[in-house]
Amino acid sequence: MANPETTPRFVPLPDLRQHTDSVTFGNLGLPVGFDQEQLLVNVRGIERIQSVARLGHISVVGMSGEVSQRSYSVGSIQADGSTTLGAVKKREKEPLSHISVKFPDPSLTIVGDPRVIIRVNKEEIKQRTLEKPKEYERGPLDAGTRAKYLNRSLKEGLSSASKKANVDLFKIALGSAAYTIMNTILWAYGSSTEGILTGSAVASPVVMNAIILISGALSYSRNGKDFDGDDPMKHWRLYRQSMFVGAAFDRALAGSALAATTALVKAKK
Repeated sequence: MANPETTPRFVPLPDLRQHTDSVTFGNLGLPVGFDQEQLLVNVRGIERIQSVARLGHISVVGMSGEVSQRSYSVGSIQADGSTTLGAVKKREKEPLSHISVKFPDPSLTIVGDPRVIIRVNKEEIKQRTLEKPKEYERGPLDAGTRAKYLNRSLKEGLSSASKKANVDLFKIALGSAAYTIMNTILWAYGSSTEGILTGSAVASPVVMNAIILISGALSYSRNGKDFDGDDPMKHWRLYRQSMFVGAAFDRALAGSALAATTALVKAKK
C-alpha cells in the first residue's frame, strides 16, 4: 500500500511500482510512440477504493474486445426498390472494461480479499475516439484523450468489482439465514426494550461465531487441514466485516460511490 504521507496523489504511470505493490498496470495497448509519462495515476484514490470495498491486488491490462454497434431505421423506399437510412435507432454500447474477481477460496466468498483484474477494452476506446471529430483530430498520441477513457475504464471496473466482491447469491443467502436466527433469538427474549437489548447482545456474537465456525469447517473439509493453523482468530480477521451480515451492501455502495466520484487517471498538464 502507498504511504499517504510520502506518496503524491498522482504519479506518472511508469513510476507506479515505486509507490505501491497492490496495484499494477500491464500492457494497455497504447500506440507506439505514446509517452506514458503523460498519464498520471491516482494511487491513493485507487487504494482508498481498494480498502473500502475490501479488494485485493488490482491488475489493469488491455484487451481486444467487442465494439459498440449502431442500428439504423429505414428512412424511405425509392421507386426502384432501394432504401435510404433514417435516423439512428439505437446504439448498443460496449463497456470500456471487463472485470474478474477471484477470491482465495471461490466457494467461500466471505473470507479474504479477492484479486481483481480490470481488462480495458482497447477497441471500444478506439471506436469512441473515432466517433468524436475533435478527439480524432488530436490523434492517437493525445494524452488527454487516452487519460479520459482510461479514467472511465477504471471507474467502471472498480465500481463493478466493488459490487461483485461484496454482494452475491451466497452472501445474500447467508445473511438471510443469519437474520432469521437473530430474529428468532430476539423474539425469544420478548419485545420490550430490555428484551431487545438482551436479545441483540446474545444474537450478535452467536451469529458471528456461527459464521466463523462454518467458514472454518468448510475450509477444513475442502483443504484437508486446519485453515487457522495456530491462530484461532485468523478467520475473524479474514472475515469480510461489514454493517451487514453476509452481503456487504455498505462496502459495495461505498466502493462504487468512491469510484464514481474520484478522478483515477488524468493527463499531465
